[in-house]
Amino acid sequence: MDREFLFFNSASELSKTISSFEHSIIICDENIRHHCLQHLEFDHNIPVICISSGEKNKSLQSLEQIWDGLIRFKAGRHTMVFSMGGGVITDIGGLAASTFKRGIPFTHIPTTLMGMVDASHGGKTGINYKNYKNYIGTFVKPSNVYILPEFLKTLEPIHLYSGFAEMLKHGLIADVYYFNSLKQLDLKEVFVETERLVPFIEQSVKLKNIIVNKDLQDYGLRQILNFGHTFGHAFESFFINEHSAHGYFIAAGIVCESYVSLKRQMLSEDMFGEILETLRKHYKKLAIKPMDVQIITELMVMDKKNLQSGISCVLINGIGNAIYGNIISEDEVKEALNFYLSHA
Repeated sequence: MDREFLFFNSASELSKTISSFEHSIIICDENIRHHCLQHLEFDHNIPVICISSGEKNKSLQSLEQIWDGLIRFKAGRHTMVFSMGGGVITDIGGLAASTFKRGIPFTHIPTTLMGMVDASHGGKTGINYKNYKNYIGTFVKPSNVYILPEFLKTLEPIHLYSGFAEMLKHGLIADVYYFNSLKQLDLKEVFVETERLVPFIEQSVKLKNIIVNKDLQDYGLRQILNFGHTFGHAFESFFINEHSAHGYFIAAGIVCESYVSLKRQMLSEDMFGEILETLRKHYKKLAIKPMDVQIITELMVMDKKNLQSGISCVLINGIGNAIYGNIISEDEVKEALNFYLSHA
């Protein structure tokens, strides 16, 4: 495991580590302040910059609010900024720290399953710009990632299922045995006994770090981590003003990109059926209508990952083997969306 990735057995152990820095500042949202900060007891007062919760607040306005807070609390190179929350907070907190005074140190403390297995690792930071997902950001790895598994007990099921979608993705792109082990879990049980998730969190982080360490800035291999995200980000942009969680859009994206893989004869009918059955078991279909297909297709055309030659998409050549750099047509997009509408 990478040296910056650390598990903590108790809130007091994590609190002491945060307090040990010369100058600490915590960035969180209102939900984390209410549900998670109360678990921590610091040796001295640590300033907190709190923004509104939700994907719609992963914005330039919230970024300015954080910069203003860093100025107010006299942040500098001697400061350790702790981004404490889910993927929204670690993304925007990392961007704020990586650009403030041309970069100051930051550590992520993910409080969601999504953050623990995916969002807090790999050095991607960012905000949404207008209706476009993660259009503004940087590649800067955090100094540390601190994980306190007991935070999972504060989560509603929607956020646990959201993180589980990314875990499934890790298995689908890189480890068929991991996918099979996840597929066999009784989520109603493990989401109550959250300590049982620890070895699976470790495996997801291990798989992601192996990929990221070979391609930090996303020019090649790292792009396989976008499996499910070309369609998924379009779904997320389409529903940007509605309450949901990132992983549900990625789950729908995985279905669509697996379908394109099937139609290109990269995936067998049996494998596709296995994937579809697993996703159906845990995730309800998104409420899209036939009239929405054209709009979602247009959002995919605008995806920042695209090449001039067309829509760039990750496909899988069997479970556990992802291929990046595939150019798919608008007709393939619409066919996959129509399949999702009628079958998923």
